[in-house]
Amino acid sequence: DLQPTPVPPGAFLAPLDSVSCPKAGFCLATGYYLTPEAVADAAFTEIWDGHGWALQPLPLRAGATGSELSGVSCVSAVRCTAVGWFANPAPGHERRVSALAEYWTGSNWAPQPTAQPSAHHILAAISCTAPRACTAVGERYLAPHLPEPLAENETQ
Repeated sequence: DLQPTPVPPGAFLAPLDSVSCPKAGFCLATGYYLTPEAVADAAFTEIWDGHGWALQPLPLRAGATGSELSGVSCVSAVRCTAVGWFANPAPGHERRVSALAEYWTGSNWAPQPTAQPSAHHILAAISCTAPRACTAVGERYLAPHLPEPLAENETQ
């Protein structure tokens, strides 16, 4: 069955890129959206409660000019980790992209540090086997348009 999904206010494009359902009656999906006024993507998330989808606020990182969450993995309804990227303006550059990780506590999103906090890193997908036991993959750019594979583990 097709399920209606809400979109952020003013969005004209709002694809969902990833979903994780750790139990019946709970799924968390991630994606990005654009508005006519936006100059960059903005990440958003939705939660399925067994009856319908609802938007969940995701604060933009301080100073960020755009973001996207392209992967999510949940080990329970109160522990999900989502990954992607966020952009910051950089002196002499259009924008600098950095890896983004956020975790869901069951009631809100909180930033999570990444192993590669410097610029030009993107995390695209994640898989978690337990809380704080995740592997994320993506790419890093040593030069413009020259990506190389990137993988990082969280084991705490």
